[in-house]
Amino acid sequence: MKKIRERLAKFDKTILFIPAIIVIALGVLITIFATQAETVIMTVRTFIGDKFGWYYLLFGLAAFLLLLYLAFSKVGKIRLGKETDKPMKLGTYGILIFTSTMAADILFYAMHEWTYYFNSSNALTGAGSTDQILNSSTYTYFHWGLIPWAFYLVLAVVYGFIFFTRKKREAQGMGQMCLPLFEKTGRPKLTNGLKSTTNIVAVVGLLLGTSTTFSVTTPLMTAIVCKLFGIASSPVISVVILCIIAIIYTAAVLVGHKGISIVAKITTILFSLLLALFFIMGNPLFILENGIQGIGNMFINFFSMATWTDPARVSGGFVQDWTVFYWAYWIAWCVATPFFIAKISKGRTIKQVLLQGGTAGLLGTFASFMIFGGFGMSAQASGFDFAGMIASGASPAQCIIELICSKGSGFWYIALPLLLLTMFGLYASTFDALTDVVSSFSYKKLDIDASPSKPVKIYWALLFLVLPIALIFLDGTNHLLQSMSIIGAFLLTFIMICIVISFFIELKRHNAKLNIDEEAENDTTEDCVTQKTDARRNTT
Repeated sequence: MKKIRERLAKFDKTILFIPAIIVIALGVLITIFATQAETVIMTVRTFIGDKFGWYYLLFGLAAFLLLLYLAFSKVGKIRLGKETDKPMKLGTYGILIFTSTMAADILFYAMHEWTYYFNSSNALTGAGSTDQILNSSTYTYFHWGLIPWAFYLVLAVVYGFIFFTRKKREAQGMGQMCLPLFEKTGRPKLTNGLKSTTNIVAVVGLLLGTSTTFSVTTPLMTAIVCKLFGIASSPVISVVILCIIAIIYTAAVLVGHKGISIVAKITTILFSLLLALFFIMGNPLFILENGIQGIGNMFINFFSMATWTDPARVSGGFVQDWTVFYWAYWIAWCVATPFFIAKISKGRTIKQVLLQGGTAGLLGTFASFMIFGGFGMSAQASGFDFAGMIASGASPAQCIIELICSKGSGFWYIALPLLLLTMFGLYASTFDALTDVVSSFSYKKLDIDASPSKPVKIYWALLFLVLPIALIFLDGTNHLLQSMSIIGAFLLTFIMICIVISFFIELKRHNAKLNIDEEAENDTTEDCVTQKTDARRNTT
């Protein structure tokens, strides 16, 4: 018992146990009271999306503008760490940025998300455009582009600055990042209370967000397994798939950063092969031209889409169902993903992290939507009514399978196994990074370069599965699953604001220290000059 108490003394018990209790309780309640749970979740989601959609839009635009300021102002020249710290090789850095931040949901959504925009009213169709495919592809690049990556990268440089440049924090977590602001209260008990509450809200929000990722994408993986082996679909198969994924990413995170890097490189190879296969077997010219056109249209209409609130609700809730959902979805992942980006960004300047990290992330996401989305759009243009199938209420997973199989058995025999393996890889490479980061939150004191213990990593790896499994048995709709992210992210936005304010407080202190050091150096130089002058006078 004494040894157990000594070991537990190292941990922040509020982070270690309270989020687990909340998530397990939610999982049990959702499973037992499925109908009631669905009603409550949908009610809360509708309220937040309808009444605070404008807030999410302004928050996203502010994040993007802040990224531009940090990158192109004097702040961008600040190095995360010492001048002697060598940054990771650019190629490896780019691979880790993409594979460790993008789960398998990017493949799922890239394949079919455009179909939901195909027949819907939005900011682009409201302007009188009649090109449904162009509008559809434009919104996919918008929802997975500049603003989402701004969420990740702005926080990443904040964390890196505080840890590597200022060296201010012995513990990790969003609560610790807010301490420069919380300490302004001048009341230590209140500061500690705010820190603990922030950490709890952040971790619970992350668990809600990741549950959506698993729950939305697992049906496609289940459908692929059933197609390949000729078996009937069941929740048990989905649970087995989740467990296999958990085993893979747990094994990787137990090995450490080397294991994470190996999984990331394997995933990159699988992802590249999948991209090449779908590009060649689709309509290459259509895919390329449609992608270029869609990305260009996104940049042209960026601010219109970023500020379109649809006050008259003429779109039937497009903004609330999609843009608000996506900003919330990415915000939920901001609890842990930016910490990982910060860890691998040591030695780089703030400008380099924002521009190089942003480029790597955008290249990966845009390539996914250009090729996988273009594959489906080219089929739509050729007479395969993919969008009509989705609109009729058919399962997205089954529609994707039918789309792939429409190219013939010679294609799907290769495409489906490769797609399945790539999804496993993306899940593993993302969640091994998440598990490593969240495990580090559990300690009262832990150096940024130190690794959490293996039991703690296993504990968090298993906890990530609780809500996804519960949601599988709930058999909820896509809309319901999205709601989990929106609810979980709402409070996180206020935490992110506190973190940014704390960053500027620390930045002011950093600049003040540099000025003091510079003045001291100048005084020293002047003293040396004076001494040399006096010495010369004495010799003459």
